[in-house]
Amino acid sequence: MKSEVGIVALVAFLLAGCGGSPGSNFSSPSAADVTGNWQIQTSANSTTSSPQGVVLLGALQSSGSQVSGTFRFTNLAHPDACGSNQVVTLTGAAQADGSLALASAAMPNGATVKVSLTLTGTAPYSGIGTVEVDGNTCALASQSAIGSQVASTTGTFTGTLSPGDDGDSDSDSGTPGSATMTLTQSSVAGTDGQFTETGTLNYKFGSCSGQVPLNGSVSGVGMSFWEVIFTSGGQQVLNLSGTTNLAATQITAGSLSLTPAPCSADPDSNATFTGQLKRQ
Repeated sequence: MKSEVGIVALVAFLLAGCGGSPGSNFSSPSAADVTGNWQIQTSANSTTSSPQGVVLLGALQSSGSQVSGTFRFTNLAHPDACGSNQVVTLTGAAQADGSLALASAAMPNGATVKVSLTLTGTAPYSGIGTVEVDGNTCALASQSAIGSQVASTTGTFTGTLSPGDDGDSDSDSGTPGSATMTLTQSSVAGTDGQFTETGTLNYKFGSCSGQVPLNGSVSGVGMSFWEVIFTSGGQQVLNLSGTTNLAATQITAGSLSLTPAPCSADPDSNATFTGQLKRQ
């Protein structure tokens, strides 16, 4: 990208002749726009929903080179002593060379977080660097880290669902089938750094088909939905937890639970499914 910008600027300079000020027609590379959903952690793998170590899940907002964000901070190695999902604000800057530096205000326990990443490629950006936690409690010496921007999950995803096991002995096995999720992710995160997610789930299991609304959130690669639908025949409860890949081209439903089971006359029945749905 830098070479392409340089070539364009050089051609413009030559066409302009020698009358202008030296370098006046050159444009400087701009800093990456890191606005969006982010997952930053000390783990070597950014695509797991439960990484080991320190994890920051939240949102960044760019304004030129200036960057600010709201994250939920968890030290998974010491969640009781250090707190879990503490909301923390980070501010800093993104430079044209791909560097991203962020630092937090002090959390209630006095700890502060520093993040330094070198971003590569184009949006959604990923980078490697370090995370450091300072303070009298929960201090963590600088550790290698990876940060990844997760693309918006707004879109339509279709795939197959197979009977799963949620560990509940009362859960029915369910019947294999197909599903389509139509999702809209909010463009602005909430006060805790999570993005709201709304949409619908259409399913078909054998001769049984149905549609249920979806209301939930996405933060980092993790997604969760909880819905209670009241109908003339009673109510249906949907519980869905899953993950998306960084490019948001595929959603993995780790556990989709429906109570009662689809098209069942027993209000206490339950069916659990797993599967992968790909963006259309």
